[in-house]
Amino acid sequence: MTALGADPTGLNINHGVGSTHLDPLARAVVEHRPTLAWRSTATPIACFRQCGSGGGCVVDGRSNLALLAVSLSDAGQLRDHTVVATVMSNLGLHLAMRDRGLKVLTTRGGHRYVLEALREPRSVTGR
Repeated sequence: MTALGADPTGLNINHGVGSTHLDPLARAVVEHRPTLAWRSTATPIACFRQCGSGGGCVVDGRSNLALLAVSLSDAGQLRDHTVVATVMSNLGLHLAMRDRGLKVLTTRGGHRYVLEALREPRSVTGR
């Protein structure tokens, strides 16, 4: 496993490697050739090496949410056919989920509200 920007000093959070600096992640994907690389902070961003001319291809967090929701739904693991997203989710996510027969439960902005919705018995994933 290769970690980027994993030496925090309390002053350098996401310095040169955050969501607005994806080049180091794309370069690491090309160099180390993993199948998938994740930026593991608040908004997941995947970087696949199998795209374009051998370079890293960035997929945003909302696209990842859609991919995971469809995968969970196909596996029968998406409770009530419902996905939880914040009000910042875009229309494309809502339309894609609708086209797959899935519902989107929209929360206020912030991870706290998504987590609260996920803990509700009537929503999303669960075992």
